[in-house]
Amino acid sequence: MRRVPLVALSAAGRFAVGGGALVAPRVVARAFDIDQGVDAPSVYVGRLFGVRAVTMSALVLLTAGEDRRRQLCAGVAVDLVDAAAAVAAGRAGQLNRRAATLACAAALGEVALGVGALRSRR
Repeated sequence: MRRVPLVALSAAGRFAVGGGALVAPRVVARAFDIDQGVDAPSVYVGRLFGVRAVTMSALVLLTAGEDRRRQLCAGVAVDLVDAAAAVAAGRAGQLNRRAATLACAAALGEVALGVGALRSRR
């Protein structure tokens, strides 16, 4: 069986969640147990997140060498901030405990994939 490079797994995960948030932000929010209610601005913010994630995925896949390394580093930094934001939102009561945990876990999963891709240079 052929191994899938970590960079491809990272990009695929980012593209799947980001693409979903871009085209169906309420569905992705529900998957993360985020109650959006009738809050139209949260749909807008979900789409902002989505386009960011899809763009980051494309930039990793369309680059190589040092440019790819920089994109992976940027992704790790963004994901660390996302994880911290999830923890802060959970502590402030802006996200319920389950939603904060899921969001933090997803961000830290991307951190692990990004760091792994950087270390493997694949």
